[in-house]
Amino acid sequence: MEYYFLNPETHLMERFRPTFKMNYKRTLSDRYAWGHEAVKFMKERLKEGYNPFEEIKLQSQPVTNKVVIIPTCKDQLQKILDELCKISTPNAGETYRLMFGRWKKYLDAKNKGQLKIDEVNLSECLQFQTYLKEDCKLARKTVNATVSHLGILWDELKIGSNPFRNVPVLKAQRGRKLKESRKDIFEPFTAKELERIIKHLLEKEQRPFVRFLAFIYYAWARPIEIMRLRIKDIDLTNRAIIFRKEETKNDKPAMVQILDPLYEFLVEMDLGKYPDTFYIFGRNGYLPGEVMLNQRYHFNDLWNDLVKYSELQIDKNPYALKHSGNIEYLIKNKGKVDLKWQQRQNRHSSAVQTEKYNRALGVYFIDTEQINFNSFI
Repeated sequence: MEYYFLNPETHLMERFRPTFKMNYKRTLSDRYAWGHEAVKFMKERLKEGYNPFEEIKLQSQPVTNKVVIIPTCKDQLQKILDELCKISTPNAGETYRLMFGRWKKYLDAKNKGQLKIDEVNLSECLQFQTYLKEDCKLARKTVNATVSHLGILWDELKIGSNPFRNVPVLKAQRGRKLKESRKDIFEPFTAKELERIIKHLLEKEQRPFVRFLAFIYYAWARPIEIMRLRIKDIDLTNRAIIFRKEETKNDKPAMVQILDPLYEFLVEMDLGKYPDTFYIFGRNGYLPGEVMLNQRYHFNDLWNDLVKYSELQIDKNPYALKHSGNIEYLIKNKGKVDLKWQQRQNRHSSAVQTEKYNRALGVYFIDTEQINFNSFI
């Protein structure tokens, strides 16, 4: 049993969680019986005139020389978050921290760091929703999930109406606009953009993240597929990556070639010193680990912080690194492109699909020595 109450002296939400030493009872039935006895005892005491509030020695008159500092909304929710994370699973706790972090960023961005609990209303929550959608450019589902989790934290305050619960859910757009929104996936990075991104990430000491991006660029794999790769899926002897059936989008197993630049990154990681079951990129800073990365919270948000919303301001989908890698192959191997190899490396079902893919990229180069033109001047 537990609940939060507002301390009239400190104006802080405090947690009350009596245990009555019930943990000494080994079985659930024993605890249940003990609880009934405790309730029965307390009811008898109350009938006899016992007043538990007499033991809380509150001052009836405010002290004139005492300055009462009312905590901010941010501070109170932070306290709720800390307590909630103690009883939540690691994944749930990480999610709550991520969602609350967006609320803190909103308050800082709008210079509302001193906002109090009683000043947060529906209008404020709607502004927060707009901030997530328009300023942060977050997806509809991400915005809805963030508002929902803030509502859960607010519920723990136990102070009546919850403004976050009254925020309308963003609904998916239908038809043409939804299709047009996916065009950016095929927009590749320019050579200058790639140079800026890599330089910036290395300056931020994000070399492990650079290795992850190299997998997209050289292995032409989806981010989620890379997250699922384990050390046992890397064959350095034959220079191959094994994509298992259960870990791919189309449920088809495949092997792709490890190109020289990617091979150097893998050697650098010294995978041999880790168990075969470890993920190549774990939650411990994109180093090999036991726990798999989460695409939304560990990859997308990191990309947004370091690239999309950083001083780089490069608003492109990181999956486009795959297309950039394909384009480099077509340009650097003009006149000698092996369509079958490109098909296998992309894990396309047929060469026809690869040809359609190349047309979508809009790239077709040949050796200019084969072209004859008269002089323009």
